[in-house]
Amino acid sequence: MDTYDAFGFEPAEPDRELCERTADGVEVRLVWRPSSESLAVVVNDTRTGQSFEVPVAPDADPMDVYEHPYYHAGGLGIEELLAA
Repeated sequence: MDTYDAFGFEPAEPDRELCERTADGVEVRLVWRPSSESLAVVVNDTRTGQSFEVPVAPDADPMDVYEHPYYHAGGLGIEELLAA
């Protein structure tokens, strides 16, 4: 199945998973988005069904965001997800 950009004209490159780890039902992935040339850390808690994404700022250390996603998510003001 092909994926397309936001306008539906050209095939869009899929996200590339750079790192993945799982502990106690929490999945953490560092992904590269070629279409926007950006990095993000995606967190999925399989116990609660909650998930969130932390964009990696250009001046941030991607591995620090990957290792400490809850800390960086708190800095984005999404504490309501972290409290559950």
